[in-house]
Parts: sequence; C-alpha cells; structure tokens
Amino acid sequence: MNIKSQKIGSLDTLKIENHFCEAVISFQGAQVLSYKLKTKNGLSEKLWLSDLNKYQSNKAIRGGIPLCFPWFGKSHISDSHPSHGFARNILWEFKEVIESEDGHDLSFELVDNEETIEIWPFEFSLIQTIHCGQSLSVEFELENRSDKSFDYAFAWHSYFAVEDIFSTKVEGLQDAEYIDQLNQNKCEIQQVEDIIVDGEIDRIYPKTQGNFVIRSELSEFTYVQTNTNSAVVWNPWIEKSRRLADMRDDAWKEFICVETGNVLPINSLAPNQKDKFNLTIYV
Repeated sequence: MNIKSQKIGSLDTLKIENHFCEAVISFQGAQVLSYKLKTKNGLSEKLWLSDLNKYQSNKAIRGGIPLCFPWFGKSHISDSHPSHGFARNILWEFKEVIESEDGHDLSFELVDNEETIEIWPFEFSLIQTIHCGQSLSVEFELENRSDKSFDYAFAWHSYFAVEDIFSTKVEGLQDAEYIDQLNQNKCEIQQVEDIIVDGEIDRIYPKTQGNFVIRSELSEFTYVQTNTNSAVVWNPWIEKSRRLADMRDDAWKEFICVETGNVLPINSLAPNQKDKFNLTIYV
C-alpha cells in the first residue's frame, strides 16, 4: 500500500494505491477525482472526470465526487454566492490516513474561516472521511459550533462513468416523487421502474430509500447506498453540454450523475449538535 502527493494543475492531490484500487483525492473540496478498481482485466474507472478541467484554485472541478455545502444549487441568500456552496471550492485540511487490510481511510476537515463567515455566518466543523478499498465510501460529519441553530443542505454530486449512455438505466426510484427542474419545478411521481436517459434530465427526488443501481449493457453494475434522504439524477445531454465550458460537447455520452444528500427539506442543526451521513459505492 502507498500514498503520495502530486500536483494536478495548481492543485495539491493525493494518489492512493492498495490491493483493491487506485484513487486520487484533491485537497480542494476533499474531492474524490478518480476511483479505479483493480480487476482481472486491469483498472476499471468508476468515476467520470472532465478532461477540460483547468485545476485552478477556487474553481470547481467538474467530475468525480464534489461536495455541495452548505446549500445545493443556487444560494437563497445572494446570487453572487457560489453555486452549490463553498465547500468544493476551498482547501480542506488533511487530518490523517489509516492503512489497514481493507484499504485506506483518509480524513479531511473544513472549519469556518473569514471566507466562509462572510457568506454563511456560522461556526462549524465538517469532517469528510473517505475509504478507498474494495468499495468507495464517503462519510460526512457536521458539527454546529455556533451559539444558534443553522439551516443547511448538502449533496455528493457524484459523476459515474458509463461506457454506453444509451443503454444506461438507474434503478431504485420507482414510485418516488420528484421535482422536474426542466419543467418549471413541477412535482411528478416516477411511474416506471428504471430511468432511461434519452434526453436532458434534471430531477430532484426529496425522499428516497437510499439504494440505487446504475446498469449498462457494456459496464458492470454500480451499486449506490446511502443513509441520506434525497437524490438528484442529472445528465446535460447535447445542447447543455455545448454551453458548459469545462466539458467537451460530447461528454454527455460518458456519465450519469446520481447525486445523494439531504437537498429537500432543508436541514436544521442545533448548537453543539452533529449530523452524520454516509455514501458507499461498489460493484
């Protein structure tokens, strides 16, 4: 087993290798950029990462597993605040790495500072622990260190690599209510068993069971488990991909986002209390 520091663009990252996988994690955002399982056929990448990223400080990295916090989407406070919050755009402190027969566990911490207080006036500690082994797990632990309650939302904006978007299906959301962000935020009930991506899709599922399967005719099934409440399914398709500067025009063919977190309703956390959530990805 080994772990080493490396630069990607201007950003510091860690590369992890063990018996099960190779992974890359950025100090900015404590963001998993790559997770490659070791198989009998070689390395198998489970996450998608845009090859047009410039890896600049304070600029969001397209792909992998960005953490959206303390809000999802646009801020309700001000249009000038960063989309999906500040957590993915700033440096976290690397706390420790623990090696075991099961792989590596790495912990990163983000605490309030002048930059965060200016746009979200609360004291907090957020620890993200990432397990890299036969499975990829991410744990979110938030502590309110303020003297008053605060509201927040969060999501792991996971980009899953697929070899064939046309045969890709997402299971686990049948009969769930969703908000269609492409149809004036209209509320619908998913009647079909599987989501098939045959056009742009952008749906928020406020309440789910937390178990999903991503399957494709050309890829191994990917299983997603979480104790969070919400899910978001997103693919930009053709036209929106052309409008995104950090994505190739045809990149929509290569990924599906199945994002998990607590997006709706907004969470409230009392002083000195903690919230803890987890996400596990395996094949």
